[in-house]
Amino acid sequence: LERARSIAVALHGHGMKKGDHVALILPEAGDFIPTFLGILQGGGVPVPLYPPMGVGQLGGYLEHCQHIVGASRAKWLVTNRQIHAVIGKVHESAPDLRQILGMSDLAGDPALWRDPGLTLDDPAFIQFTSGSTSRPKGVVVTHGNLAENAHAVMRVGLDSNDEDRGVSWLPLFHDMGLIGFVIAPIFHRVPVTFMSPMTFLKRPATWLEVLSKHRGTITYGPNFSYAITAKRVRDRDLEGLDLSHVRVAGCGAEPIQAEVLRAFADRFARVGFREKAFVPSYGMAEDTLAIAFSTGIPTDRVDADRLWSEGVAVAVEEGGVEIVGCGRAFPEHGIRIVDVESREVLPDRRVGEIEVSGPSVMRGYFEQDEITAQTISPDGWLRTGDLGYLVGGGVFICGRAKDVIIVNGKNYYPQDLEWAGSEVPGVRAGNVIAFPTFREGLGREA
Repeated sequence: LERARSIAVALHGHGMKKGDHVALILPEAGDFIPTFLGILQGGGVPVPLYPPMGVGQLGGYLEHCQHIVGASRAKWLVTNRQIHAVIGKVHESAPDLRQILGMSDLAGDPALWRDPGLTLDDPAFIQFTSGSTSRPKGVVVTHGNLAENAHAVMRVGLDSNDEDRGVSWLPLFHDMGLIGFVIAPIFHRVPVTFMSPMTFLKRPATWLEVLSKHRGTITYGPNFSYAITAKRVRDRDLEGLDLSHVRVAGCGAEPIQAEVLRAFADRFARVGFREKAFVPSYGMAEDTLAIAFSTGIPTDRVDADRLWSEGVAVAVEEGGVEIVGCGRAFPEHGIRIVDVESREVLPDRRVGEIEVSGPSVMRGYFEQDEITAQTISPDGWLRTGDLGYLVGGGVFICGRAKDVIIVNGKNYYPQDLEWAGSEVPGVRAGNVIAFPTFREGLGREA
């Protein structure tokens, strides 16, 4: 808190006022977290950006960086010396940007800090979407959104207690790492140990070692992280490890494969990991972070042909496709399925677009009122763009509406084709991409 207030005082010295936007590109948690909190302590609005990942991607990265800094109307950008050298031309397309600051520019006297007078209705930060299906858009998250979603995550979803300890390698510029392991734990006073995403990617065994050393009880990762950890961790890496205290191993941010989670549980059962620790999760930035949680590996096995051709999830005993359930809506929040064309609410086991409501729904996209109006209905329902169905209130995710491949009237979800392709001998899991093409004269997608 003292360091955050020191940073807030320094930012005020550079001219920051309540409501001003400050972009930050800081790869290290030790710099990112106090700077993010310092901007908040000063009444500013942080705009996190991801750092450059490699020399070969600098051209595209600079364009992405310029877009977000410009679109967010950030007046300051905080980064380190190395990244500053890469993004020096960011001013060219960011007319509001006044100055690029380093950590050495952010040392103020915390005794001079004054309460900026924020309310729950004030914007807390702007989370730019990944831009996987469109140009990144700035999601305005309020302090009220964070308070509600932090409570839903920590108290309702995870039932956190005084004995919990978090362990995270997730990037802090992404909502799952930032809200899930910085903001929500601060609300409920859960200590967290951070490690670098690059450390995890280079050696996944480090994740398990840190969990064991710090007796971590809560951790999270996308589906791929459980897959590569089960595959790349060697038997000798398991010596001395104890994962028996892990009670929450969350999985979200991308389609969840039951087979991947089972393989992870089987691989690490010998060091105390329990399958019931899994928490399959559904969420998105536009709903602050979390929408629904389940526990264990609850699945629904359905007829694949009818799912694709009719949009109906018919349960079968054998064969078909297995879809992981992500649980029910939190209290005071809602989940419903609507027809993509008519927008009529659909009954259980009918596939349609998922809509959500409640106090976690964003205020809107920054300076994009028209897109906001298309995304949030007048009565507060948020169109997620995801396809899925309900069974007794529990939500099952099929895929992104924009990604669906339609061939001869059948809807194919890319991840189903990708998972099937990964089963081919000699094909590496996670290295298959399915997408539609349109061939002249064929009159349909292929």
